[in-house]
Amino acid sequence: MELIQAISRYLNCPSRPIYVAYSGGVDSHVLLHCINQLMDDYPQHQYVAIHVNHGLSPNAQHWQLHCQQVCQQLDIALQVVQVNLQQTPRTSIEAQARDARYAAINQATPDNALIFLAQHINDQLETFLLQLKRGAGPKGLSSMPAVQDGQGQRRYIRPLLHNSREQILAYAKLHNLHWQEDESNQDSRFDRNFLRQQILPELLERWPGLASSVARSAQLCAEQQSMLDEISQQHLSTIQLDNGCLDISQLLALTSSWQKQVIRLWLSQQHIPLPSAKVMGLIEPELLRSPQDSEACIQWQDWQLKVFNQQLYILSDTPLPEREKKVWRGEKQLSLAGDQIKVEFSYQDNQGSLLCFAHRKSIIEIGFGSLNDSFKPAGERHSKPLKKWLQQWQIPPWQRGVIPLVYVDGQLAMLVGLCVAEMFSSGENKVWIKSLPNGGN
Repeated sequence: MELIQAISRYLNCPSRPIYVAYSGGVDSHVLLHCINQLMDDYPQHQYVAIHVNHGLSPNAQHWQLHCQQVCQQLDIALQVVQVNLQQTPRTSIEAQARDARYAAINQATPDNALIFLAQHINDQLETFLLQLKRGAGPKGLSSMPAVQDGQGQRRYIRPLLHNSREQILAYAKLHNLHWQEDESNQDSRFDRNFLRQQILPELLERWPGLASSVARSAQLCAEQQSMLDEISQQHLSTIQLDNGCLDISQLLALTSSWQKQVIRLWLSQQHIPLPSAKVMGLIEPELLRSPQDSEACIQWQDWQLKVFNQQLYILSDTPLPEREKKVWRGEKQLSLAGDQIKVEFSYQDNQGSLLCFAHRKSIIEIGFGSLNDSFKPAGERHSKPLKKWLQQWQIPPWQRGVIPLVYVDGQLAMLVGLCVAEMFSSGENKVWIKSLPNGGN
C-alpha cells in the first residue's frame, strides 16, 4: 500500500502521457504493476510501458519477449526501442548504456510525457557513494532527484526514491510477480555491482539507517546546489552574449570559484558533460588570461573550450568537413558535411540571405571552397582573398572553414549567412539562401 501511495501523488494531475521505463527487472516490474493498479483511478492519462533493448546481453531478446508478455497480461501498451551501442574510449559501458537509454526514451516519447523510473533509496545510496568516489561537489552528491525536468516539457519521476529494495521485493512476492535477472548485475567489475554485493551489505548491517541518512545528505546538497544555481544564473545572464558565448572580461570580474560555477551552469544548460575539477582549474590561467591572439584550447571527451575576441566558446570536437561541393538542382534543402550543415533555398523571400543571378541556366554549386579565393563583397571597393575578409569580420578561425560558399558558374558569389559578392547583388531570377541552425557555436 505504501508503494501505491508513493506513486499515486504523481498521477493526480491533468491529462499527460504516462510512460513507464520497463526493463523486465523486479524494480521496474513492481513500478509497472503499481501503476497498473492505479490506472482506473486516474483514467485521464494514456499509459505506455517503454522497453529499451540495448542488445548487450545474449538474453536481450528473451527479456524483450518477457516484457511483451507481462504488458499483454496487464493490458498496457508496450513500446520497444532498439539501441545500438558503439563503445568509445574513456567512457564506461555502464555510462554509455545509461546515456543511450535516456536518449532513446527522449526520442520515443512525446514532448509532454511523464516518464516514471523505478530507482529506490538503495539506488540513491549507491549513486551517492559513486559520486563521492569521483570527488563530486554538491551537484554530484545531490544524486538523483525525485522529479527531474527533461527535454521539452518531459518530466522524469522517481516515485520510489524513498522506498527500499526490501519493500519492493516484498510487494513482488505478495503479488507473485515474475521478473528477469540481468546476469551483468553479478559482475563485480562494475563499480555499482561491487558496492551492491561487497560493500553495502556490511555497511547496512552495521548502520541500518545509512540509506535514509545519505538520502537526507543528498537532499541538503540539492538545496545548496539550487541556491548556487540561482546566483550563478544571475551572473550568467549578464555574462552570456547574444551568440551564446561568455564575455571573458565580465567573467574575470568574478572570483575564481564563481567563474567555475558560472561555466558549469553554462555547460549544463547546453546538456554538455561537465569537465573534471582538474580541467576546470585550467580554464582561468590557460584560457581566460591567455593573450588576445592565443590559439589555446582545453579539451575533454568530445568538447573543446576556445577563446576569440575576448569571448569563451564551447565547441563540439568534430573534424572539419571535406572540401566538397554540391550542384544545386532546385532542391529546397541541401545537406553538407555529412548532414552537419543544412542549407535552405527558396524563390520567395524567407528572410534568409539574398543571392541574385542573371541566368536560370547558371550552374550553382554550394560547399566548402578555398579561403584563398578572391572575393569582393557588395558595397566594398576592393577585392581580396576570402580569408582576409573573414579576419576583418572577426570570424573565429574554427568557423571559417565551415561557412557554406556559393559558386555561380565557377565564381564565388556568396558566403551563406554573411554576404553576397558585388556582381551578384542585383539582377533577376533571385534565390534566397540561408543556413539552418545546427546547435553549435
